[in-house]
Amino acid sequence: MHPNVHVNVHLVDRRFRHHLRPYLFQSLAAAAILFLVLAIQDVGTHAVIIAAIASTTFILFFMPHRSAARPRKVLGGHGWGLVVGGTIAFIASSAMGQTFGEVAPYAFELEAALAVGLTVLAMVATSTEHAPAPGTALGLVVAPFQWGIMLFVIVSVGLLVLAHSLLRRWLRDLV
Repeated sequence: MHPNVHVNVHLVDRRFRHHLRPYLFQSLAAAAILFLVLAIQDVGTHAVIIAAIASTTFILFFMPHRSAARPRKVLGGHGWGLVVGGTIAFIASSAMGQTFGEVAPYAFELEAALAVGLTVLAMVATSTEHAPAPGTALGLVVAPFQWGIMLFVIVSVGLLVLAHSLLRRWLRDLV
C-alpha cells in the first residue's frame, strides 16, 4: 500500500453511536409496521412481493425525506408494478391456465423481463420512480395470477405510506 493512502474502514457507521435513538426508533417502527402489513394476509409463498414491500419499508423509514419516499413515487411506482405485472400475469393465466414459463422455453424469462422493463418505462415516463416497484411486477408474474396478492400490495403500500406520513416529522434520513 502506498504510504499516502489512508484506509478508513468502519464496521459500524460513526453516526450510529451519536444518533442511537433515531436508529432504534425507526428500526422498531419499521419492523412493527412491516409485521402488521405481513399479518394482513398469508403471502409466505410470494417472496418477491415480500422483498418489494420490505424494500419500500426501508426507503420510507430510513430515507424518509428523499425523493424516493414521496407518496407519489411509492404509490405510483407500485401502481405501475401492479398494472403491468398484473396484466401480464392475468393474460398468461387466462390464456393458458398457467404461467408462460410452464408452457414454452424462455417464456418465463420473457414474461419477467417484460414486466420489469415495462414497469420501469412507465415509472420513468410518469416521474413515479420507486426502485422496489419493479419487484412488485416481477412478483406477480412468477406465480399464477391472484387477485388476493394484488389487494395485498395495495393495502400494504397504502398502510406503509400512511405510517410514513404520520411519523415523517420524527423520522430522520439515516442513510
